[in-house]
Amino acid sequence: MRRDPAHPPGDADPPDRLHQLLADAVDDLRPTDRLAAIQRRTGSGAPRATHPLSNSRSDPRPRQKVTPMSDRRPWTYAAAGAAVAAAAVVVAVAVAGGSLTGGDDDPAPAAGEPTPTAAEPTPEPSAAPSSAAPSSAAPPAGEAVVVPAYYVGEGPRGPVLFREFHETQVAGGDVALAAAQEVVGGDPLDPDYRSVWPAGTEVAAVAVQGGVARVDLTAAPPRGDLTEREAELAVQGVVYSVQGALQERLPVQLTVDGKPVAEVLGVPTAEPLAQAPLLETLSLMSITTPAEGATVGDTFTAEGVSNGFEANVQWQVLDGAGAVVAEGYTTAEGWMEERLFPWSAEVDVSGLEPGTYTFLARTDDPSGGAEGGGPDEDTRTVTVE
Repeated sequence: MRRDPAHPPGDADPPDRLHQLLADAVDDLRPTDRLAAIQRRTGSGAPRATHPLSNSRSDPRPRQKVTPMSDRRPWTYAAAGAAVAAAAVVVAVAVAGGSLTGGDDDPAPAAGEPTPTAAEPTPEPSAAPSSAAPSSAAPPAGEAVVVPAYYVGEGPRGPVLFREFHETQVAGGDVALAAAQEVVGGDPLDPDYRSVWPAGTEVAAVAVQGGVARVDLTAAPPRGDLTEREAELAVQGVVYSVQGALQERLPVQLTVDGKPVAEVLGVPTAEPLAQAPLLETLSLMSITTPAEGATVGDTFTAEGVSNGFEANVQWQVLDGAGAVVAEGYTTAEGWMEERLFPWSAEVDVSGLEPGTYTFLARTDDPSGGAEGGGPDEDTRTVTVE
């Protein structure tokens, strides 16, 4: 992977600033099945949710109305610290196996860093997103925040979603809106990922109403040249990004002018959408830190989440020619369950010449690619000082 040329180095180098904000964030959270609780709280049943990835034409299973999720601990917000004048909200995203984010958590903030706090949106009775309150607790408009964004990338079994954290400006104090706008209209930092939403597609508003997160688009784009899988992942990228910003696994309803539409990108969207199965949708290896384009010293801590054979994680540092110049192993906190598990590794690059390198992390594949297509992997470009 190579650094995005749109971000030249300097005193306000975006990858460096993003890395600083992420250092104060809780990076990953466990998914929680909160729909039933929300229905009880609001006193009425929210519309039942579907997820397209388990209902594609290539899947013979009948259409599912609701995707069960394990009831783990609630999602949490983290506050970005001194990098901004007034504490900016740093949104943490989940990364688990059967939903697009979801696994266990990446490491919590170190001692002395801001304490994560949680804020749950209040459902609004009104029908139009424009009349609803902001979809999540957020700092004043114009302050920098970090939001989750899920983009399409290639895994050993085909396209999957990869998570990034983006620093952006909150529009009207709405962090969920900022997350949706990043995944639909933004560009990934990592050149190995791609946004598959058609150019010109915009998110006008995000509102929580009746236990459903309603994402209002300016128009419902057709599928065009996208494959069915790419279209489904694009829609699920919105589902996961918005859920991450809201800190709750609410079903997500895509609308145009405040009204549900039959299809978006050729994906059925007449009903609210649940998250698709995590292990079928997310990459099973995801690097949280270092961020793409980060500058590192003699040693650095690499962190991420994964789900691989016996929890094994292999890491390598590659030079510009692709040769391995450093490598090692670490172990994630678990494997096999329907989630991703955190891992951490101390990487020593003190023996390397200053320059640009690629940090790679992959799951273990004892079959040598004979089963399942091979290991899942993720990479980050780093500059060694």
